[in-house]
Amino acid sequence: MKRSGGAPALPAAEPAIVRRRFWGAALLAAGALLLSAMVAFSQDRPRLIVYLHTEVKSRALEALLARQMPGTDVIVCGRYRDFTRELSTSADAALALDPVLQANALSSDLKGLRGGRDTEPYVLLSIGGNIDAGRFSTIVLGTVDLLGREGTTDFVATLLGRDSAPEIKFVIKSEDLLPLLQFQSADAVLLPEREAIRTKSLSKLDLQITPLATRVGLPAVAFRSDAGRRLIRPLVLGLDAEANAKLGVDTWR
Repeated sequence: MKRSGGAPALPAAEPAIVRRRFWGAALLAAGALLLSAMVAFSQDRPRLIVYLHTEVKSRALEALLARQMPGTDVIVCGRYRDFTRELSTSADAALALDPVLQANALSSDLKGLRGGRDTEPYVLLSIGGNIDAGRFSTIVLGTVDLLGREGTTDFVATLLGRDSAPEIKFVIKSEDLLPLLQFQSADAVLLPEREAIRTKSLSKLDLQITPLATRVGLPAVAFRSDAGRRLIRPLVLGLDAEANAKLGVDTWR
């Protein structure tokens, strides 16, 4: 039996099992179409991979950036290995500290600025006194694992102005540095000057700051596709003061 102008009608007396199969097949077909549409939609959205050690949790930063960058898939990584894994996929842009981009053969297309500069000083933070440069080779130094063990070791040596780094205690998050000093697991810790000043202001310890001569590039963005440059660039430039502050910059150029 056929409905006029429509699809074949099921017989009224048809067993329930046949009707279930009919609607099951229809639902599967609809699900496949929906999945295909979602995949196509996802492929049309540019992907931004973010890797920064900030005061805000990765999920919170990811949600904040996603709200301000509609139409973009934002993935925030908390570890270097996660960043490199995501980077090996179809990432259209990467946002990270400039040395991290350089380590992955990426050129900065947008640079973050703070106080009109695109670099910042790093320092050693220690208890009870400064660290004399003559001791740099013999101290135990705590640092965030920024570039993997080998890459971070080279990064530390460069900042200390030496051919090789001293013994290093690696941590995953910046907030794990102070306990290294508190429990005397390290003689000093390495961190950006602004973080050292904030830590010093919040702690009752006799924390002392030893400046280092080499400055480090602030967060920057590298574009890896035309879609990234065309779609993500204006969104980064349009981030508000709250988002930029969470990223550690004032503005972009």
